[in-house]
Amino acid sequence: VNRKKKEKKKAKQQEKTGGEGIQTAAAEEEQAESQQPASSSSKDEAPAAAAKKGAQKELAHVVKAARERVEHQKKLAEEKRAFDEAERCRVEEEQRQIDEEERKEEEERERKRERKAARIAKQKAEGTYLTKKQRDQAKRAAQVREQLGYRMAEEESLEVLEAETAAESDDHKDSSHSRDSDSSSSSTPLRAPVITVMGHPDAGKTTTQDKMRGTNVQEGEAGGITQQLGATFLPDTALEEQTKKVDEHFDLEVPGLLIMDTPGHASFDNLRRRGSSLADLAIVVVDIMKGLEPQTVESLNLLKERDCQFIVALNKIDRLYNWKCQTDTGIQEALDRQDSNVRDQFTKRVSAVILQLNEQGLNCNLYWEHKTLSDLQTCVSLVPMSAFTGEGIPDLLYLTLKLAQNFMSDKLEVKEELECSVMEVKHVEGLGTAIDVLLLNGTLKQGDTIVLAGSRGPIVTTIRALLTPQPMKDIRVKNEYLQHKEIKTSMSVKISAPRLEDAMPGTQVLVQGPDDDLEELKEEVSGGFECILNGFEKEPAGVYVKASTLGTLETLLEFLQNENIQ
Repeated sequence: VNRKKKEKKKAKQQEKTGGEGIQTAAAEEEQAESQQPASSSSKDEAPAAAAKKGAQKELAHVVKAARERVEHQKKLAEEKRAFDEAERCRVEEEQRQIDEEERKEEEERERKRERKAARIAKQKAEGTYLTKKQRDQAKRAAQVREQLGYRMAEEESLEVLEAETAAESDDHKDSSHSRDSDSSSSSTPLRAPVITVMGHPDAGKTTTQDKMRGTNVQEGEAGGITQQLGATFLPDTALEEQTKKVDEHFDLEVPGLLIMDTPGHASFDNLRRRGSSLADLAIVVVDIMKGLEPQTVESLNLLKERDCQFIVALNKIDRLYNWKCQTDTGIQEALDRQDSNVRDQFTKRVSAVILQLNEQGLNCNLYWEHKTLSDLQTCVSLVPMSAFTGEGIPDLLYLTLKLAQNFMSDKLEVKEELECSVMEVKHVEGLGTAIDVLLLNGTLKQGDTIVLAGSRGPIVTTIRALLTPQPMKDIRVKNEYLQHKEIKTSMSVKISAPRLEDAMPGTQVLVQGPDDDLEELKEEVSGGFECILNGFEKEPAGVYVKASTLGTLETLLEFLQNENIQ
């Protein structure tokens, strides 16, 4: 190496001095001397080179480890930035969805206000405009006329038809600007949803319904305990008055609510099962002072088995110490006027019930604390209320209607096919044996031939009378019935016909059409039918069992069997 350096240096000097000719002996000696030390130095530098190489390797390992630590820290920093970015995007997306839903709701309300203003202007121009009071009176009159079987005068019907046509055309124009399939401008009419009220005895189920309809059925029951299925139809005019106390902009789209009352006593398991199987939506009444009780848990399990959506009504809030009552008000308004110690009691009781419901595998929250509309479907809603003072009753009706209209519109569409089930069989003075049926879809007419299951085989009979209770009255209460020639969809109807003594509750009712084969209808109603009465052997001596309805008799016989009473 040193030699090559010398040669290069010498070559450069020769180029500067003008050629290769000048080369002295001293230069040759110097070259020879330089070669000798180079060879000797190479021997001395070998161990030093090995040590240097080892140091370089160690340094390389240190550098590599440092580089790996730096890269790992960079990776962690990048992962943290990615997580923070994803979290920020998620929060922004949730907020965007909330804002989008609020914006859509506000746009929908604005469109409805515009449609309403346009209709009012048109009606004023035509001279057919009515005030709210006049409209309510007209609705009530039309409802009474319909239940009594009267028809409206020709001029009145024409005016109503024109108004409905104008409203439908406006809604159709509005729906062309909206992609929401659940919008209220749907042209398909909806039937009244069937609501089942369930819970433990003395939780306040019947009293809650009494407050809704302004009656007092509970005091007329034996021991104050419900012992049979009851049903009440609440018309839209009564519901509008209640829902406006909670949301003034709420639009009612269903013709009413058909509410069924079920027994809470442990022995009436068969009637609770029957009621839950017929329901579109359920209300589980819970005593806020006691929390969940055995029949409450049983009712929740029945509803979960049938995948039936339900609301939990926390009753008896008026029993909180120092509660300030004001009848028939919204629950949030009622809470606002309470003292801080009462609100603390309320929060403690509600938290205890929420914990019990969580133990049953249910996510739940107070209904006004839901952030989005979809939370109403995925989370069980709690509605505090008092069946005694009526506080919270408007909220309960409002939430029931909101759930039905937003999430069950497909299920509630009116269908032509008959869906009719027997609830109870009882003897009625002046009519003989009659059956209480729940008509969900289709039409029943006086004189129709019906086929239903009986304890001794299929029953074929002809409808002699179709009866319904007075408006806002329970079908169990003895009063004057309204007779109809024809009844359609979502009504609790009492059918008077011959040979109904052996009819069985819980079975379906079929109507024989002009092209239907009677034998096929008999086989259909008899398929898979089982009843406890068939397996109960009668003896000439023993206990005589009697009940007011067949459903109650079925319960009593099951109780006697379980207690080994023969």
